[in-house]
Amino acid sequence: MYHSEATINAHLPEPPDGTRLVIETDTDGDAPEYKVIWRDDAEAKRRGAHPDDRWFDDDDSDPMRLYAHVRYTTAVYPLGQPLVRFADSDEVAS
Repeated sequence: MYHSEATINAHLPEPPDGTRLVIETDTDGDAPEYKVIWRDDAEAKRRGAHPDDRWFDDDDSDPMRLYAHVRYTTAVYPLGQPLVRFADSDEVAS
């Protein structure tokens, strides 16, 4: 399913730098696929990207606009705070 840029802009205001989102994509009757995307303005600038291209989906990807990531999705979810953060030792970090 394709969503127009106008529809996305009207219903998904661009979240701030540092935001992580989970996007769900329908796979034609199979189980849906999920992918984490995140906004990193500093990394995008370091790579010389266009100012609107600041969303990543893996460590080796080029940054893209939010629209490019969500135009074929069925749902977008916020990714919240960590449940636990582990330290280098066998301890839980504060």
